Amino acid sequence: MSDARAARLLALLRERSYEKKRVVLASGKESDFFIDCKQTLLTAEGHALAGELLFDALARFPACEAVAGVELGGCPLASAVSLVSFQRGRPLPALYVRKQQKDHGSKRRVEGDKALREGLPVVLLEDVITTGGSSLSAVTALAEVGAKVVGIAAVVDRDEGGRATIEASGLVFHALFTRADFPALRRVGVVAARSVRRMVCAWLRVASTRIARSQNASGHCSAVARNGRRRPRASLTRFPPGPPKAAGGRSITGSGP
Repeated sequence: MSDARAARLLALLRERSYEKKRVVLASGKESDFFIDCKQTLLTAEGHALAGELLFDALARFPACEAVAGVELGGCPLASAVSLVSFQRGRPLPALYVRKQQKDHGSKRRVEGDKALREGLPVVLLEDVITTGGSSLSAVTALAEVGAKVVGIAAVVDRDEGGRATIEASGLVFHALFTRADFPALRRVGVVAARSVRRMVCAWLRVASTRIARSQNASGHCSAVARNGRRRPRASLTRFPPGPPKAAGGRSITGSGP
């Protein structure tokens, strides 16, 4: 995304939310990295940026009349988008979807239900999508109280099958960012490629040196073979020959008797 707001939100996510460590995700899968969006989204700036960007992203979906957030990470997103919608003159109520129905009080699974009506079109909001399982569970919970989810929007898609699962269920899906937006997650591949490149360059240098030495040695041996013997080195102390002599041993340049 070229939007300066998106660039700033991504910078916050990289700084505050990304961690390289082994964790067990809500899906039950193990991972060697963790993106805790709440560390960013619960700051005032992150909250405002996410609200604006996700509200703008609603244009990618069929028309909706409410937004819903899945407990826990999606709840502040629903509130943020609802606030922005009021400021933009298109008020959308927020719904909170619990993972489990309350066992006391109202015993509701969906909060904000007084805004509900049969067939109410809703966009579900998530902070991070992995497999999409918890999102589809929330879709079912909303359907049980009469709402109709028309799509799912996320801040980050980990690219681990969630998109395919959601779209296979017939829902529109959009994420502000994906795994590829976090350079640290591409680092292993980049380091490996650089390592291979260094090894190849080193091998080429060694091979070139050996080839040059081999050629020099081959040229020297050929010269010896042609001459039948080694040519003596010129002496550094040798003087130039004397003047030529005439017959009888007299020097041509010398003065005779």
